[in-house]
Amino acid sequence: CCSGDNPCSIVGMQLQAGEVAVSLGTSDVLIGITSHPAPSLHASIMPHPTLEGGYFVMLVFKNGAVARTALRDTHCNGSWQEFDNLLENSEPGNGGKLVMHVLLDEITPKITAKGAHREDESGAVRSSPFSSAEEVGGAVEARAMAMRLHAARSGIAAPTRVRITGGTAHSTQVCKVFSNVFGCDVAVSSLAVSDAAALGAALRAQHATSAPDNTQPAGDGEGSGALTVVASAEPGAGARYSALLPRLANLEARVAAMP
Repeated sequence: CCSGDNPCSIVGMQLQAGEVAVSLGTSDVLIGITSHPAPSLHASIMPHPTLEGGYFVMLVFKNGAVARTALRDTHCNGSWQEFDNLLENSEPGNGGKLVMHVLLDEITPKITAKGAHREDESGAVRSSPFSSAEEVGGAVEARAMAMRLHAARSGIAAPTRVRITGGTAHSTQVCKVFSNVFGCDVAVSSLAVSDAAALGAALRAQHATSAPDNTQPAGDGEGSGALTVVASAEPGAGARYSALLPRLANLEARVAAMP
């Protein structure tokens, strides 16, 4: 029978329970595995292609590369190196300042109110920009926190490792933000996502014809190529972001209610 690229990518990556895969590209996508899914309007939840009783969750965020590129052009003179430099000099948690940049209708959650939506460290709404470092750092943190927030709401809590792909994965500073927000290591794979889908399709064909019932396709848990840890969380960083998640949820709800 036919299969899709996302189920095959999960098999090709040999994504393990407790891990999440994050793709930072034109759109930003998080995929994780759970045996206790919590359906919502924002998450796509489907049966796992090979794990009996398992499901995979997919979250899609539309304001990915377009928002980061706009920030680069506005605050970094069009330079990704300056973008990374600002991230390196921003403090984890952004001093309690939150910022969401919405250039396109957002999917997770559904937001149509375009623009930059900010709250200062006291939680007060702010219309004027923060410093360049706070705008860039806050936006990258907001994306990572939104992924963590909505993954937990969908049945994926406290991942033990983030596998990151996509164009922005080349930024060690972005990877560092994600490791701090999720409180775990971030690793990159030597295998492209498209190759992972092809490998997964082949493994599923092998599984369908030769594997015993209720077993996964052959693999060593690192099937999508060599994994390299590129960032590790700073001590206490995950807890710091845990305290910010309720504020981000409130900010999302407030902006989602705007016309």
